Amino acid sequence: MSLTMQGDRGGELIPFPNAPVERNAEDAGAVEASAALDGELITEAEYQRSRVRRLAESAVSRLPTQWQTPESARQAGAELVNQALLVPMRYPAAVGRGLAVSARAWWAWVRVTDFYEASKAADRLADKWQEIAVVRRRRGVISLVGMSAACLAGMVAELTVGSLPLLVTAGAMSAVLAAAGRSREGAGGRSTRLGSRSLAWLMNGDHLVTAFRDAKLIGRDESLMLVKAPRHDGAGWALTLDLPPSRKASDVIGKREALASALAVDEVRLIVERVRGDNGHAGRLALWVGDADPYTADPIPSPLASAPSWDLWQPVPFGTTARGATVNLPLVWTSLLIGAIPRQGKTFVARLPLTAAALDPHVRLIIADGKGGKDFRPFEQVAHRFIRGSRETDARQLIRVLEECAADVADRFDRLAEMDDELCPESKVTPEITRDPTHGMPLTVIGIDEVQNFLGLDVPLDDDNPKGKKVGARICELLTYIAKTGPAAGYSLVLATQKPDAQVIPDGLRGQLGTRFALKTMTWQASETILLGRGHLQGRYGRLQAADQSQGRRPAAWCRW
Repeated sequence: MSLTMQGDRGGELIPFPNAPVERNAEDAGAVEASAALDGELITEAEYQRSRVRRLAESAVSRLPTQWQTPESARQAGAELVNQALLVPMRYPAAVGRGLAVSARAWWAWVRVTDFYEASKAADRLADKWQEIAVVRRRRGVISLVGMSAACLAGMVAELTVGSLPLLVTAGAMSAVLAAAGRSREGAGGRSTRLGSRSLAWLMNGDHLVTAFRDAKLIGRDESLMLVKAPRHDGAGWALTLDLPPSRKASDVIGKREALASALAVDEVRLIVERVRGDNGHAGRLALWVGDADPYTADPIPSPLASAPSWDLWQPVPFGTTARGATVNLPLVWTSLLIGAIPRQGKTFVARLPLTAAALDPHVRLIIADGKGGKDFRPFEQVAHRFIRGSRETDARQLIRVLEECAADVADRFDRLAEMDDELCPESKVTPEITRDPTHGMPLTVIGIDEVQNFLGLDVPLDDDNPKGKKVGARICELLTYIAKTGPAAGYSLVLATQKPDAQVIPDGLRGQLGTRFALKTMTWQASETILLGRGHLQGRYGRLQAADQSQGRRPAAWCRW
């Protein structure tokens, strides 16, 4: 029901939409007022300036690609000036090449080359020879008559109106010949010259085709089809294109470095992705080229830094891509493995999901800092169990904690099996179960930094049996059980280590860590060991990641905070 009030002058006062409505005291508790809207009052001049700015941005977006930003416009203008200065030297050569092309085309027409070759290929040249000879004579006569008529017309024009028509006609013919001979087909390499290649002039359709040909991604007679024209998207250029038939997007992804060279950019600035789904196919690519190296920008503060709390059932904000898209990391139902060489950020990455777990009051947090520093000291105040250091006593304490966790996992499954199907429909924990303290099944996150210091501890578990099981083997055994069985009971692992090969983390444990993140490594083999856990590459994408890492760079598809 709408509310109207009569003012002093008899007018109708209509309340602002969604504003709180004044009511009588007896009605105050019956109806809850809606929240007021926040707004900012601007002047007419400010409104006009913002409107003009939006119109200007819209007009700039409709300009050709190379004129949409000041930097690219300067580069394109410099390229045009260079081309204009070289016209007097290139024009005569182009006219000469056009004359040769035209002469070859005319001779092929007179000699009926296409019909001759077709008849020869079909073994019917003898049957068609008389017909070919007649066409040749006819076309020869036509050519002779045409040239004679052109010469006679030129003489008549010279005698009647002067040389101006002949000069205009010659200029137009030279322009046509120059257009026909503008490219050097079959010519050798060009000589070196002073200058450098730039991206701006390569971002239009024609030069993009040239870049793909230079990178050996398409053939000389093949072209590209732009699905979405190049446009400035965020801090770079974005476009979507279709490759020629039989060309695969995976091949282009595998040769990203060659394409980056052809586009005159660092491969860190180039993102090449296959378009999937109903709007994509095996030959459709989405390209994004950054205006600058996205990893030289200032770090982006994590939303966790200002969040008063966090629900761990929701994905954890893990970073942003080179294009600025947020990367969220699910932590429930999976375990995380982080690998890199020392001093490359493993600890900082591991603290992101652990911080989200610490911000959730319904989560039980267990921390083991194998490095023994103070990186995880703030977690000591909220952790259910906290271990600092990787000495033998610390490792034995970790065994006791993990044995406690393994027993809790088994007990949880026993209790889940007895629960009602409405409360526990799939024999695994639910948000309601983990948040109800009466069940005693909170989400539990076990974070271990420098886990190799614990797994590699070659100390007998039983002092009375020196040749028996080692401390490191027992820790690995417990972690493997929790990684295999624990996710359905609400347990997750976050492990950070250096090169996690079979000697550091056995395959039985590494194979259960479904989410993996690699920072800088010294070789592509080490990167591949972290991501895939094998000694050889399985696909070209891993080679791209490893190639970036071996040069000390991070792949453009990875994220940062």
